[in-house]
Amino acid sequence: MTLLNVCILLLSHGKELLLLVISDTSNTATPKKEKKTYTVEEIAEQLCVSKKVAYALVKSGQFAYVRAGRAIRVSKDSFDKWLNQN
Repeated sequence: MTLLNVCILLLSHGKELLLLVISDTSNTATPKKEKKTYTVEEIAEQLCVSKKVAYALVKSGQFAYVRAGRAIRVSKDSFDKWLNQN
């Protein structure tokens, strides 16, 4: 993390020394990881359909998906390609 506009104040009171650091990190942007998968709920939201319809569409084999335990993750590339073709 990069700190911008750092102001360090040393305050002394008798034998005690206080170090106060004030920083402005509002201009620093944390890079976001690019999303590689969608959840079935996200698919439903994008298509404006119910989760039940989205599950049926996923299981129809129209695009690639994987199961992680009970969770289903749809390949973003595969779904986006399918979406652009239809």
